[in-house]
Amino acid sequence: MIPSSDPGTRSPRERLDAFLQRVRQMQTLAPVMRYARDRSTPKLVRLLDSTALQGDTLTARDLLATCVRWNPCGLYGCCLCGRKLKRRAKREALKAITARAGGIPQEHEVSWVTVDGPTVALEASEDTVRKALKGFRKKIERAHSDHLRDTSWYGFFDISLRGMMHWHGVILHPDQSRSELVDALDLHFPEDRQAYVEENWHKRPLMENVDRVLDYALVADRHVPTLKGKPIVDADTAGLIARRIVLLQYMCQRGIQGIRLKLNMKSENHWKSDVLHDGSGEEIEIPMDFKRLVLGRKVRGGNGGDLL
Repeated sequence: MIPSSDPGTRSPRERLDAFLQRVRQMQTLAPVMRYARDRSTPKLVRLLDSTALQGDTLTARDLLATCVRWNPCGLYGCCLCGRKLKRRAKREALKAITARAGGIPQEHEVSWVTVDGPTVALEASEDTVRKALKGFRKKIERAHSDHLRDTSWYGFFDISLRGMMHWHGVILHPDQSRSELVDALDLHFPEDRQAYVEENWHKRPLMENVDRVLDYALVADRHVPTLKGKPIVDADTAGLIARRIVLLQYMCQRGIQGIRLKLNMKSENHWKSDVLHDGSGEEIEIPMDFKRLVLGRKVRGGNGGDLL
């Protein structure tokens, strides 16, 4: 006999089994939900302890468990080390973008682009992951050299809990319209929404949006997927997160060198002593609020006044 799904017709034993099943599920999901609400390394370790680990996932867990400021683990997926790597990488990206644009770019000259790449098994070896990433990188570079050589790209690779590699980043295209950019991307990435330009990201001030885009592209300790701000979790999420932390580290290699992609970003403009200079050494005016954002700290005004 098939047990009835109606709680009112279940036997006491069936109701008890259903209750115990819900309790076990809540115990499995609780560490993931706690980490999603407040990301920290101890909570991440407890999340990993809630699932079976072996091989590199167990090694990553042990590194995270012993990570402290004076003895960092260096993992990109670590709440402590990943955030430090992220802050540094974001400052470097903002400096490079403003230098390449010669200041603050115009809204029609910059776009946020996502490109979806290959999918690898979460149990894949390090060689397999790096080979897939290398092929994906070359495909993007070929698209740039064939039809988008005058554009400048800066962004970072990521991998989802399903094992799909993708790239988020900013593209500067002062000599091309956004529609021309989309057409060129579609030639090399013809699958539906394989490469797409975000349409509605210009609702905020431009450089605030660029900062948010780079913040989103650098995942670091953001492991739990969300939909409209709510975590999407199930009984397998903890195990998938453990594997993803390892795959991210395979991709990153040292620091974030392996996941950064920048194309045609060389410029005569350069930052020196908190000031952006052009090729002749003249200062390029940058709004002070954005200068604070770029440098990640307080800066002096152009007249050498007080710290802001």
